[in-house]
Amino acid sequence: MRPPYDLLAGPGEDFDGATGDPRVVAVAWEAWRSDMAFAERFVTDAPDLHVEGDDSWRGTVSLRWVLIHMIEECARHNGDADIRRATPTM
Repeated sequence: MRPPYDLLAGPGEDFDGATGDPRVVAVAWEAWRSDMAFAERFVTDAPDLHVEGDDSWRGTVSLRWVLIHMIEECARHNGDADIRRATPTM
């Protein structure tokens, strides 16, 4: 099975074939909820923000860097209202 997020296929290609089909949307929401639960457990269980991991693009990154990056990304995309393009009608 293909991973839900495949950046190696090309930037933005995860949105190719996007649909408002309620079954597809339900699967996407469940994947998001699962990812958020994992992230919350990981951050809660981390001894501090200096925990490090390897990123295939950037090399070694700290938990602090990841959290700051996620804040920046969320702010950037909320500002762009990217979520709107995945919604058929509003």
